[in-house]
Amino acid sequence: MSLTALAMAVALQTPGVGTSTPVGELIGRTPSEVAARLGAASDPVPDEALRIADGEQVVEIYPTQRFWREPALHGDLGVRPEGVVCLSGVVLAGDLGAGAIRPLLAGSRGQFVFVDGQLRSVHLTPPRSDSRPTPRNAREGRAYNRSRAQASPWPVSPGRLPLSDEATAVARLGPAVGEGAVMRSDCRPLSDPSQSSPTSGDWALALAGAMTLWPVYAVTQPLAEAEHERAQREGGALLAQFQPGAELPRAPEDLARGQRGVRMFRDRADPAFAIVAIKLGLRGSSPGLALVGVRDRRVVWMAGPAATGRLGLSDALCLNAEGLLDEVRPGCSDYGYRP
Repeated sequence: MSLTALAMAVALQTPGVGTSTPVGELIGRTPSEVAARLGAASDPVPDEALRIADGEQVVEIYPTQRFWREPALHGDLGVRPEGVVCLSGVVLAGDLGAGAIRPLLAGSRGQFVFVDGQLRSVHLTPPRSDSRPTPRNAREGRAYNRSRAQASPWPVSPGRLPLSDEATAVARLGPAVGEGAVMRSDCRPLSDPSQSSPTSGDWALALAGAMTLWPVYAVTQPLAEAEHERAQREGGALLAQFQPGAELPRAPEDLARGQRGVRMFRDRADPAFAIVAIKLGLRGSSPGLALVGVRDRRVVWMAGPAATGRLGLSDALCLNAEGLLDEVRPGCSDYGYRP
C-alpha cells in the first residue's frame, strides 16, 4: 500500500458521507464533464494525460487520481486538506458494500480512456501479482521496490521502451469495467494532531532537525530554485515543439542535443521508435517529467508531468528484461527514473 493510500485509510476510520456515480452515466462525456460530475478538480488539461495519435483520432488516458473527489490527498505530504478528506475509487458491482474501505483503495488507481474527447472506457490497475509480505529489512525493501512496476501494461515486453506500439498498448490495460460499476467517494473528518498527541515528540524532533539543517538549506535552496526555474523555462519551451501527430522539423536527437535535463532513448528492437524525456520544474516535491514518443520524425504520443508518474510511465522506462526496476538506461535506478 502506498503512503497516500495508507494515510487515506487511517483518515477514513470515522463515519462519513459517500457518493456513488455509475460508470454508465460517465461514458460519452468529456473530461471536464466527468470531473464536474464526480466533484473532482475542474477543467482537466492535456498536461494531465497521456495523449496518443491513433490515425485520425486522439486517445487520451487520464489516471483515475485525476477524477478523485476533492478535497483529496494526492501524495504531496506538504499539501493537506482541512476539515475533511475524500477517498475515491472505481468499485465493481459485486463490491458495493456501504462503508467498505478496501474496495475503494483497490479501485483508486486505474485509467479513464477518452477517444476524441469522449469517455470510452474505465480500467482498474490490477493488484501486485506477488504475495510477498511487507519488507522486514533494507534488502527485502529494495527487492520489493524493484518489483513495484511488474506487469506494467506499457511495454510490449519487459525491457522494451513503453508504448513502442503506440495506441495498441491500450488493449493491455485489461478489460474495461462494466457500466454497472460505480465511481464512489467517501468523505470523512480529518483531525489535526494536537500538541498533547503521542506524535508531539516527533514534531519537536522535526523542529530541532530543521533548525540544524537551516544553514545548509539557506545556502543550497536558492541554487535549487534557480535550477528548477531553468528546467521549467527551457524544458517547457522544448515540450511546446511537440504535438501528437505532428511531424518534427529535425530528428529527435537534434532537438535534444545540448539541452540540459533532456535525454533521448531508442528502442533496440524497433530503432525507428524513440522517447524524449524532458525535465521540468518542480511538481510537488519532485522535478516534473514529460515523455514524448516519436516514430521517425512523427510525434505518436505525449505524456505530461501530471501523467508520467500516476500512470507508471516513468517506472516503465526503467524495466529490465525480467520486469524489474534497474539501471537499464541513463537516469534509471531500482527506484525508477529521475530526470
